[in-house]
Amino acid sequence: MAHGIIPSHPIGTLSGHAYPVLNYLEGTSQVFKAGDFVVGASGYLTVCGADPVLILGMALEDAHNTTAGLYTIPVALALETVLFGMSVYHATAGNNLIEATDMFLLCDIAMSAYGKWVADKAVVTTTSRLRILKFVEPLATVSGIVAGVIAATYRQIGFVGA
Repeated sequence: MAHGIIPSHPIGTLSGHAYPVLNYLEGTSQVFKAGDFVVGASGYLTVCGADPVLILGMALEDAHNTTAGLYTIPVALALETVLFGMSVYHATAGNNLIEATDMFLLCDIAMSAYGKWVADKAVVTTTSRLRILKFVEPLATVSGIVAGVIAATYRQIGFVGA
């Protein structure tokens, strides 16, 4: 089974419930798309850079490329139990598929050449941002979809409890 790289998207939570969503004011001249990782900065929502230091969550709507504060964007929050789905990627074509050893892998997230976030299996370091916890598609699926949580160090907000 094979398909192209799919847009990243929130899957749900570890307990099977809906993921939490909050609305935030869009920053100036933002051009992110639904499925892009975003961060809160100076009171506004902005797209994450290539190697995000912090991740608030994932935008659920496209930005409007206009003046700050005119629009609010719903965001699936990157809390400790929220799963984000994305295609696996590896620069070596033969490794660009779901393998059993990917389960529990701490890998990086990267913006692909196709403008979509991927689980980058080529970057497995102490600064990696995604812990793979679920295979959405079967083993050996090329560019297959996996789901994982954002590592604690990179979540902009932690546990939101009373």
